[in-house]
Amino acid sequence: MPSSSSSSTTAGAKGGAGGRAAASAAATREQRLQQEQALEKIPMLEKQLQVAPYFRCLQPSCKCQSFLDAQSVAQRQAIKAGTTTQPMAREARIECQNCKHSVHLHGGLSKLNKASMNEKFLIVIHIKKLVTAIRSMPPGDERNSYVAKIHKYKARLMSSPADMEEFLKMIGTPPFERPVIQQILMNFLEYKYAGAPAEQVARIGKLCKTFMSAIDEQMLPKPARYLEYNPGDTTFKVNYKRWLIFCQGTKCGNLAGYRYAASQIFGRSFLLSVFTLAQERVMQVFLLPADLRPLIPDFFSMLKEEIVKPTSPIFHNNPSRSAKRQAPDTWSGTVAPREPKRAKFGLDAVYTDQAGRVVAPPTAAAAAAAGAAAGGGSRSNLSLNGQQTIAPSAILMGSMGSPTELARAAAGGADASSSAAAEAPPRRAKDVRFECITNDGATQTIYWLWEVRDVVSRGLPRMPRDYITRLVFNRKHHAVIILDDDNHVIGTVVYRPFLNDGFAEIVFLTVESAQQVRGLGSRLINHLKEVCKAQGIYNFLTYADDFATGFFRKQGFSAILTLPRNRFEGRIKDYDGGTLMECRFSPLVDYLNIPTMVANARKVLEAAIRMRSNNHVKHDGLPAGGPVPIADIPGVAGTQWTPADTVSPESVAELHEKLAIVMEQLKGHAKAGPFLQPVPREIVDYYEQVPNPISFAEIEERLKTGSYYVTRELFVTEVMRVFKNCRFYNDVDSPYYKCANALEHYFKTRLLSVGLA
Repeated sequence: MPSSSSSSTTAGAKGGAGGRAAASAAATREQRLQQEQALEKIPMLEKQLQVAPYFRCLQPSCKCQSFLDAQSVAQRQAIKAGTTTQPMAREARIECQNCKHSVHLHGGLSKLNKASMNEKFLIVIHIKKLVTAIRSMPPGDERNSYVAKIHKYKARLMSSPADMEEFLKMIGTPPFERPVIQQILMNFLEYKYAGAPAEQVARIGKLCKTFMSAIDEQMLPKPARYLEYNPGDTTFKVNYKRWLIFCQGTKCGNLAGYRYAASQIFGRSFLLSVFTLAQERVMQVFLLPADLRPLIPDFFSMLKEEIVKPTSPIFHNNPSRSAKRQAPDTWSGTVAPREPKRAKFGLDAVYTDQAGRVVAPPTAAAAAAAGAAAGGGSRSNLSLNGQQTIAPSAILMGSMGSPTELARAAAGGADASSSAAAEAPPRRAKDVRFECITNDGATQTIYWLWEVRDVVSRGLPRMPRDYITRLVFNRKHHAVIILDDDNHVIGTVVYRPFLNDGFAEIVFLTVESAQQVRGLGSRLINHLKEVCKAQGIYNFLTYADDFATGFFRKQGFSAILTLPRNRFEGRIKDYDGGTLMECRFSPLVDYLNIPTMVANARKVLEAAIRMRSNNHVKHDGLPAGGPVPIADIPGVAGTQWTPADTVSPESVAELHEKLAIVMEQLKGHAKAGPFLQPVPREIVDYYEQVPNPISFAEIEERLKTGSYYVTRELFVTEVMRVFKNCRFYNDVDSPYYKCANALEHYFKTRLLSVGLA
């Protein structure tokens, strides 16, 4: 049953691949047909007018170098004058405004057939697109690449097909070397890991695909700059031209008409030139799974050792046979059927069977099934000590496709175990420890710095990953990290100390989301303070975004700067939208023992309170059986209370008479209207924003009871709350805000008039 299931899956994959290939070919034909139809609708004269400005006049003794159209001149003059002009009627014979000769005499365009004219017209369209694109580009490698393409387009425009064939013959056509980089890496896997367990081969295969993605995406330096440091590399200049023409295609197309992956058209010489650049890209840019990181040093060391030797078996078609390597005694099995052969190299790998039919790339499962069907293991299905292994070429070729797919696979998304681990809910670490590290080159430190980069990338998803990598691995930067019980980084603060100026800049501070709300961020800051105290640093500076300012204020940071600006301006990183905050901490405080210090201070404070208060003394409860005089309540006798502090009914009645007079005067004021009745319940946001709403009507009801306002202060507090609520809810310039101010002033004068001020 398993074998039948596997066969049906493989057949479905082949059918799906064939269907996608047929659909893609049909779409390409449809697109080409639409382009041809669009070109047919454009008059030949319009195409000649677009192409002619790039050609000189062929009339004898004429020195005109470029055709100038009268309508173009009229349009430019109209734009300069701020007016508009109607399109001119095109005549059969249009003269150049420079030399008064016909457009047909410029470049001999009248002698070109329709196909050649359409080709030159499309090249002109590409040139105009590139010119429009570079207008908004800053100076840099990308702009220089576009300028180089414009020059090459112009060279192709003014050359004949025969000249183009001569140019391509001079620079060569892909592939430029055999074997190509893709085949070299497959041979490397075959040569070094033929007898390894399937799990290890799969991991090394992922590294190979990641390395190929780095090569395909790597931007090469200019030859002059590269040869300053590598003067012995004689092949780089010509490889750079080939790479620029055949690999750096844009959305406008390129000179070769196609875009190739560098790993599929270049070989050993190009690999030697870009090896170091691609290796750095793999280690600093790609987010590799944790199970691949320990393999990186040995992988690159072994690969470098092989590619520097011109006679290495990885440059032969069959590395195992060329090296005459002997299989281990534990291998068993027979030779498997021949694998499908590769078709012509292109953007994507295409596979054909022995009959010449296009088939899907062989997967690892298909290769293992083929070996099992042959009656045992082989180069495609080996057995080592009873453990099944898979051919390295099947692992690497099984999912090899376009550079986009390779980059996606390099990020670890193709691994089922990695995706399952990503979906599993992260557990909270119980025991944590802190370490202070910097990029000292040690293996363990490099692993931790990789995890630091990953933690920061997840905490700051909008920040470019290469920028984070550059700062984390900068040797001038240090990091205090939190390690869980499995020795993995779950939080970090990256900082740069300025020892001569006595301050440190906090670059990144983040904790894994599953480990937050545990106080780990505060502990990070406290550990950082102790580390910096040992270096003589007692000031922190950082740019905090709007979501982090509250946290930093709790840690002692403030937006008020005391450090002179000339000590840090131009030296720390400036971020738009961030708040520059400073923290000054004391060299006398042990920040790692703050809980103990607070507990001791609390004990001292409680002891001092006990000496001056009886609050800690517990008394018996009230006896049952009815009201108890205040003087008989347990504990009252030990206070300073006396019966004279009570309010007599006569004084309360007198107070209410005065308060009633003030209330009537307030209600009769011209600006008292908004405060007479409660705010309608339909204004929902008022009751959401104002915690304790009140109005004159509610105060008057309480006043009528005769027993609510027993003191002047209680009445004044509630009236003043009416005005405070109004000012809290309304804008300063609103009429309600001004009414509240006026009425408050009037209320104070009325209290004074009745003797309650």
